[in-house]
Amino acid sequence: DLSNYHPFYITDSISGGILQNTEEEVNETVFAGFDENDQEIGVGRLCQLMETEVSENTRESCSDLQTYIDTLETPASCNSGEPGTLVWTPDENTPDLVYYQCATHLNLGWKITVVDAVPAETEFDNCIPLHETLQLSWRVDSNNSNIRFRLCGCQSIDANTNQYMGFGLSGSASSTQMFGADPTIAWVDETDGPQAVDYYLSAYTQCRAGLGACPDAMDSSRTCNDDIIDVSGSITNGQQCVSFTRQFSTSDSTCDITIDPDNTNQYIVWGVGGLGETAFKHFIRAEATDDPIHLGRNPKDQCIGA
Repeated sequence: DLSNYHPFYITDSISGGILQNTEEEVNETVFAGFDENDQEIGVGRLCQLMETEVSENTRESCSDLQTYIDTLETPASCNSGEPGTLVWTPDENTPDLVYYQCATHLNLGWKITVVDAVPAETEFDNCIPLHETLQLSWRVDSNNSNIRFRLCGCQSIDANTNQYMGFGLSGSASSTQMFGADPTIAWVDETDGPQAVDYYLSAYTQCRAGLGACPDAMDSSRTCNDDIIDVSGSITNGQQCVSFTRQFSTSDSTCDITIDPDNTNQYIVWGVGGLGETAFKHFIRAEATDDPIHLGRNPKDQCIGA
């Protein structure tokens, strides 16, 4: 009975239902769901909720959905057998957009967006949410005395304003302090690609004559340098991620603060704002409530589900 048979498969067809078509009508690429003999493998037990007299009355009385669902019966076939399992690994030839579909019925599936895997050399073993729109990931490389960071957040604030992301070490060793902080400002430019710029905050103002929220490379009065290297990043579905590396200690002792992975109370600053706002602005969280972090801690991903 094909009406109760819904084999699952992955295809480039927006409508699916490949078993409804004759061989001459098939004009789609199937990525998973059939074995080498063209037999369906994405098949499991039938599990179908059935209406009862009570549920019919409930539906007709326009009760809420959950009340209606609670009156449905589960046939014995739902509790026997095992669910079907379909394992599929995309490769470099997989399109960016594919669909999960039912092989026997049309239009029962929807989209799967395929994105590139994170290269092994840029994987991160720590992540914390700084805010609902900003996540910080990092990996400490003690052998080379550096640390690689990744900032991920929204690409734009609104339809007309792209967003920067900022993170760095606090200007105070004992509290969160913007004055004297050493942040990196990052974003993905639609023309020039990912950007990460080394900043120094010498005042709560926009950069003027080397004072304020200034890129290190612009501060000729203190001979500061931009010490951010290996910048990479991308935009995916409206989210921008920028990765960059910095040495624990740089030759720029005037504008850069030394990173100490062993410091269990490393105070940080962070912020987001519209590109063109050259002052690095503290955003949402009050300075007095910010907690320190331990960059050299045991790996822990606190961003899962965040």
